[in-house]
Amino acid sequence: MKKLSRLLFAVMTFCSASAIAAESLNKIQKSMINDLQTIKQAFEAGYAPFEWKQELLDWDFDDEFKKAKKKVAKSPLISIKEYRKIVKEFLYSTQDCHVGVIFSSTEVANLPFSIKGAEGRYFITWIDDEMESSSLLNAEVGDEILSINNLPIEVIVNKIKNSIGTYTNLATNQGFAEMFLTYRPGYLGMDVPFGPANVKTIRKDSRMKVTSRLSWDYSPEKIHDIFPLQRSLGKVFSKHKEKMARQIPKTLMMNVAHKKLMECCDSPYDLGSTEGYLPPLGEIVWTNEDKDLLIPWHAYVYQNNAGQNIGFIRIPHYLGESEDVESFGDIINYFEENTDALVIDQLNNPGGYLSFSMNMASVLATGPIIPAQHRIKMTQALVLESLMSLEMIDEFINFLDLNIEELQDNMNSDSNSQEEVFAKAENFLDIFEDSQEGSDESVIVMSNQDESDESVIVVSDQDESEDSSVSEDNAIVMSDQDKSEESVIVVSDQEQSEDSSVSEDNAIVMSDQDESDESVIVVSDQEQSDEKGNEIAENSQDPEKPTLSELVELLEKLYAAREFYVALINEWNQGKVLTDPHYLEGITSIDPHPDYSYSKPILMLINEMDISCGDFTPAMLQDAGRVTLLGTTTAGAGGAVSQFSFPNQNGILMVSYTITLGQRVNDDKIENVGVDPDIDYAVTADDIQNGYRNYIQVINDTVSQMIN
Repeated sequence: MKKLSRLLFAVMTFCSASAIAAESLNKIQKSMINDLQTIKQAFEAGYAPFEWKQELLDWDFDDEFKKAKKKVAKSPLISIKEYRKIVKEFLYSTQDCHVGVIFSSTEVANLPFSIKGAEGRYFITWIDDEMESSSLLNAEVGDEILSINNLPIEVIVNKIKNSIGTYTNLATNQGFAEMFLTYRPGYLGMDVPFGPANVKTIRKDSRMKVTSRLSWDYSPEKIHDIFPLQRSLGKVFSKHKEKMARQIPKTLMMNVAHKKLMECCDSPYDLGSTEGYLPPLGEIVWTNEDKDLLIPWHAYVYQNNAGQNIGFIRIPHYLGESEDVESFGDIINYFEENTDALVIDQLNNPGGYLSFSMNMASVLATGPIIPAQHRIKMTQALVLESLMSLEMIDEFINFLDLNIEELQDNMNSDSNSQEEVFAKAENFLDIFEDSQEGSDESVIVMSNQDESDESVIVVSDQDESEDSSVSEDNAIVMSDQDKSEESVIVVSDQEQSEDSSVSEDNAIVMSDQDESDESVIVVSDQEQSDEKGNEIAENSQDPEKPTLSELVELLEKLYAAREFYVALINEWNQGKVLTDPHYLEGITSIDPHPDYSYSKPILMLINEMDISCGDFTPAMLQDAGRVTLLGTTTAGAGGAVSQFSFPNQNGILMVSYTITLGQRVNDDKIENVGVDPDIDYAVTADDIQNGYRNYIQVINDTVSQMIN
């Protein structure tokens, strides 16, 4: 009885203390803790690498939440900036390059140069001549930088590293710290300096020490105190293109914060820089002049010392459209005819869309390439989306009443019978359009987000496509976008197809997409036929009308997607929250592209700032034996990404996190591991100061060996 009384007293004391602690929190603290709880619940429901992080890093998310909550609770006068640092520390405990957060902030500060470190020293690598303060910088590219305001650069860099979290690949962490030395954005929750910045450097040639008296180019915070979240990510991201109506599925593989950083891409050392920082690798004999695209391909042909013609092309990111794939393919075809080998610069590539990465791989393939498989974190919403997707797929296939074999037989029949096939498809889609007329877009979201990019499935009703080959009204999309056109599986590589046989209403989409349009992924078991006999008679009058072979391709994708959704549902019914490995977007193998190809040796340059698709693309090309990788281990961001926002008064605009856990063909994971190069090479101090002469020599020596 005494034991029971003591136990009861202890419980009552604990409850009383908890109540007092809760009651002692002010309104702002309660709001902040509620926001942390919202983030925690979202991760518990959707974050795929939970077990992997616990196994590899001994990570305890509950403990990290308690730490964050305690920090908020002990500071009654906590400021928004202090709180944002707590949120960052909480999220960055995952040591995940895909996990990020953007805050509502206008505060930012810049200095007119960028730096890069090597061998324990730091050097100026780029000067922004457009900034007024650049005229006060008494330094040149290649000069060594020693201090700012008498603080050694190493001390400042280490301080920044501590503030941005720690990645498993410490070189990636170092790279971001160097990037943020002279660019401090408040939207990433960083301390933003202002006032004098006395920069001490050593001249590259004379070794003379020089001090430049600069000031931070500072923009103040215009959003003070508590600010309700009323702006969508689309309003924050200023660089938007008009969306294309016909697109293939795109699964996002990019941290939302890294995507935001690309807007500020001025330095050749920045993430996603178009031309990159490497000087020409030799005497240039041809240059790509077609640069009026989302990705203005930096490509040329140069001669090495042996007189061999070597192609060079930079892939800055994987956020392209179908036109970018076509332009890339045209360049590759030119290289096939005019070069002996190819160098691909993928340095500082922040990722992008999986489908675009696969299309690029198909252009480079000489045989089947097997992509990574992914274990997917399941939720009830994903199960519901899978069921709805199955219903629409089955309705279309059953109404068409044709299987792939029958369609293939029909391809050689007369045009009248072919027209009957298309008439049936159009009839079904007309009926579906009538049933959907006037209805709002039905959005089913895997995570909590209002108007921004997401790697989620959406059932979307689009208005902008009329009688096109795959109507977006019935699209199944891995994306939450209230106002944008969805990415659809393209029946052909055409942008705006009107009066074509298969309406865009029945497109299958598994993508997070903003603005890009991509070409068709080549699946290994699909027939590639470009014969004119496959085209129906009307094609001569309407060149954008799809062929029967393209309808076969669509059905193959539908069947593949159907198998994918059935597998997800079955695993959920078996009680699995993290699925077995599956191929994302239904692509089990990538065949060589039917129109573009390259058969010569390929050397791909990689480094620690290659993230997400920047991990997965070299991984699948390396696994296929198609490329030799030279450089340093990639960042190790090993899955697809989702983002969510939620109404709050603490300036949390957007959070991104990993929803799948990818693995290579040998079952090795990429998350926290990265992709190791075949040939190790780390940039040296001599490289930075002398035009990367040693790096270029190693590249050319390696290429010559590959040719021989």
